[in-house]
Amino acid sequence: MKIELKNIKHAKFASQETDCFEATVYIDGVKVGIVENDGHGGSNSYHPWSLQETLNAHAATLPDIVSHDLQDQEDPTKPFTYRPHADTIIDDLFTDWLVSKDFDRIIRSRLVWTKSDGLVYQTKKLTKVEMDGFAAMSEEVLRKKLRDAVVILNRLPRDEALAIFKATA
Repeated sequence: MKIELKNIKHAKFASQETDCFEATVYIDGVKVGIVENDGHGGSNSYHPWSLQETLNAHAATLPDIVSHDLQDQEDPTKPFTYRPHADTIIDDLFTDWLVSKDFDRIIRSRLVWTKSDGLVYQTKKLTKVEMDGFAAMSEEVLRKKLRDAVVILNRLPRDEALAIFKATA
């Protein structure tokens, strides 16, 4: 099942406990409803109600989610795990959208690269002239200028660069 969010409207200014947003939900390319969150810490709202039931049924087929940041309260030697549900599916898609949007904003006016430590680094905001100057540099010169950059995300296809960026976000 391919689940997508489209026509996303995010009201950052209205987001308090959770992100305030509205989006159209598509399943296998077909518009099936709307999901929204008022940003005050509650669960998402689904229109029609059957959309939430459909997503919960799909979530029941997915493996448990493992949180490497939290410990299991009953056995602190194990990570906290939980069952996915409609909200976790939508929240993951929405978070991916936010990260993609941030990446697109950053990559337009900054050099972004990884080093051997696996972390992503970025320059301060650059002018178009500065960005064009860096784009004209050879790979070798630019790597040295960025102090031993391993991968320069600006030089990769967007989807490949975004995957690396998301892996560190």
